Amino acid sequence: LEQAVSALPEQSGEPAGELRLTAPIDLGTTVLADAVTRFTARYPAVRVDIHLTSRVLDLAVEGFDIALRTGLARMKDSSLVIRAASPIVAQLFASPAYLARQGTPLSPGDLAEHEWVVFRGLPSIRLASPGGTARFEPHGRIRSDDIFLVREALRAGAGIGLLATFLAEKDLATAQLVRVLPRYHTP
Repeated sequence: LEQAVSALPEQSGEPAGELRLTAPIDLGTTVLADAVTRFTARYPAVRVDIHLTSRVLDLAVEGFDIALRTGLARMKDSSLVIRAASPIVAQLFASPAYLARQGTPLSPGDLAEHEWVVFRGLPSIRLASPGGTARFEPHGRIRSDDIFLVREALRAGAGIGLLATFLAEKDLATAQLVRVLPRYHTP
């Protein structure tokens, strides 16, 4: 939000008006509430209208000022500007109960022996570490297109899964989830 305001042409006085923003549900519910609260406290004359959706939107037609998206963006309208805001790191997570029951993988080769909770958008996973990379196709009895369902199933002990670290921060702090192969992450 700060970057978006700083990119606006020079203006006199305090920013004011409505800022229409769209973001995916997972990013919006875990990150935006705090960020928008701080932003509106700093700029009290700005109203922020947030639309959370994973649907691809026509930003100009639907009147959005900013679209936050995770992953690689594809834009049809060449008049739009895309900027990387922050890298998103994903790692493997599981519940302590699952690992106590099934054992903790010690290397990427051990992952094939484990049950997976799979986010449908990831047919294969590539992990990197200081020692190299590993690629594999996760297979599990639970597969979903909703990352929150994946996280809840991991909390419930259903298996190992890949989550963006921002989605697992609170669960790590409360020990509901632990990192599996903590030296590995998505490149």
